[in-house]
Amino acid sequence: GPLDAGTQSSLRRAVESARELAGAGRAKLVLELDTPGGEVERMWSLAAQLDEAAESGVQVTCWVHDRALSAGALLAMACDPLYMRPQ
Repeated sequence: GPLDAGTQSSLRRAVESARELAGAGRAKLVLELDTPGGEVERMWSLAAQLDEAAESGVQVTCWVHDRALSAGALLAMACDPLYMRPQ
């Protein structure tokens, strides 16, 4: 669905959990997207969370299940690696 406050809270919790595992050397996070996008300010906030996660040693992988439009496209591109369903 649309990127909203719930998305931001979920991402925050997922990043925190991955950071805890970073000490064990297995900090990976998979972000699954199927979204029409969302608000511009929310997009920048979510992208910043992904950048901070990567800088702290968490590998953030994106799986675009169906679509990542608008703000979703930026979030997908903020991940490395990025996988997309052929469509």
